[in-house]
Amino acid sequence: MLDLTPRLRELLTSKFGVTDSQLEEDVRLADLQFDSLALSELSVACDDDLGIQVTDTELTSTMKLSELNAIVAARLAAV
Repeated sequence: MLDLTPRLRELLTSKFGVTDSQLEEDVRLADLQFDSLALSELSVACDDDLGIQVTDTELTSTMKLSELNAIVAARLAAV
């Protein structure tokens, strides 16, 4: 299982229905059924719930969870 930041783990499981067993390093957002609408919703949720900006242009369905985690962790650390 990927060692996600606790806040990202909570966001993905509570708002997007991702299960803990799906949180693997090499899993792509598309594998978790994130389409363009879900990616936009994820961008808004990062801003609203985490207080960081991850634009919907940065998020792609081919992005791996490990890549998303790196972005979120770096931005949370900078806040």
